[in-house]
Amino acid sequence: SLIKALTKDASLQPKNQLFATLDVTTHAGVLPNALNLLYVDTVGFIGK
Repeated sequence: SLIKALTKDASLQPKNQLFATLDVTTHAGVLPNALNLLYVDTVGFIGK
C-alpha cells in the first residue's frame, strides 16, 4: 500500500479487498529533510 511504502512500516499488511477495515488509522513518517509528519488513512467509499 502507499502508506506502507511511505512509512517503511513492515507491520502493515494491506488486503486486496474492498472495505477490509472501516477504521481510520494514523501512521508516523519522516521526510528526507528530517521533518516528522503523520499520514492519515481514511475509509474510501466507491459511488456510482
